[in-house]
Amino acid sequence: MKPLTPSQLSHILYLLDSGASAHEISTSTSIHHSTISRIRSKHRPNLATSSGGRPRLLTSSDTRYAVRLEGLSDRLVSGTLKFGGGSLMMWGCMFWEGCGYACQIEGKMDADLYVSILEDNLEDSVEYYGKEREDFIFQQDNDPKHKSKKAQNWFKENNIDLLPWPAQSPDLNPIEHLWDHLKIKLEEYEEAPRGIGELWTRVDKEWNDIKPEVCQNLIESMPRRVEAVIKAKGGYTKY
Repeated sequence: MKPLTPSQLSHILYLLDSGASAHEISTSTSIHHSTISRIRSKHRPNLATSSGGRPRLLTSSDTRYAVRLEGLSDRLVSGTLKFGGGSLMMWGCMFWEGCGYACQIEGKMDADLYVSILEDNLEDSVEYYGKEREDFIFQQDNDPKHKSKKAQNWFKENNIDLLPWPAQSPDLNPIEHLWDHLKIKLEEYEEAPRGIGELWTRVDKEWNDIKPEVCQNLIESMPRRVEAVIKAKGGYTKY
């Protein structure tokens, strides 16, 4: 059986959290029921005998959407796509080998939700690419939820090193360009999505179609970004 992509697993977890049953998820994703059940048992054991869960941010009855994307910095990208009103928020990460897991975000991102996302999506991304903790340094900005005691303790307990981050340097964050790339791809669709499911299907496809070379070029730009910010004394740069 072909292994699930990071985005597929994240979408299944989102549907489970939204209260969908294994049968409903299997029908909508064309992924075998037994696979959904194994994922639920491994990642959502508390949902194994319950059909409850948090309500969806948007329902399939909504007909017009915009997409707001969150990266490792969790900084929302400004601008509205031609989909219209409404929004779909997501978090994602990238490695040298390519894009990691992505997930939809419900409600306000706080320290508790941030750590939950790290536990599910960052951990699974590390496992997916066969990484060890010493293989990478995690980059995030100084947002209060990132600097929270709960988040800092989580990184320490999981032996994940953090990249020191200046107070005011969004130009350093290469994943912002990955969000731009994704938004451009979504805007190329001639017709608006007919529901949140179709919108996420498009996001899932375009996210998984991003080639490793795109991530590698962005990561390789980090030394230049750092040099540019230092030269600009923390001010605006071309990045």
